[in-house]
Amino acid sequence: MPAFNLSKASDFKALYIDMFDGMSTSDVATVSDIEDSAYVGTFVDDSATLVALCVLDLPLAAKMAAAITMFPPGAAEDAVDDGHVDEGLQDNLHEIMNICSRLYLNNNTPHLKHAKVVQVKDAADEVKAFLEKRGDLAMNSIEVSLKKYGQGTATLITT
Repeated sequence: MPAFNLSKASDFKALYIDMFDGMSTSDVATVSDIEDSAYVGTFVDDSATLVALCVLDLPLAAKMAAAITMFPPGAAEDAVDDGHVDEGLQDNLHEIMNICSRLYLNNNTPHLKHAKVVQVKDAADEVKAFLEKRGDLAMNSIEVSLKKYGQGTATLITT
């Protein structure tokens, strides 16, 4: 049993629905591959040990970052075409990941906090090692669709 909560699509939607008009979610039967262009939010426990990741594929990272502040969908499309979320949307990604920490917590879990957001290709060795051992960790992929923006995949991983 994981030390931290592993949320499902319904939990993801419940957490973010007030921020994203017309959001729909569904659990994916098989966990999605994680590409180097994806963005990973890292979460650490009170001893600063990496205990969880929230991975948003580039399309979802760009779309959520744009939609949260009502940037036009074209801003998200540009980010996907460019292969990265620009500086103007980076702060939005940090906020999305900070909120995401609630998906790992319940009344029985230890405390954790959001540490940082990076693209997988730029992630520290510790994060890459965590991703490599994901077959031994609790994980769930969630298909997310945002009205006017499109869809992408979130993958939650925890110890």
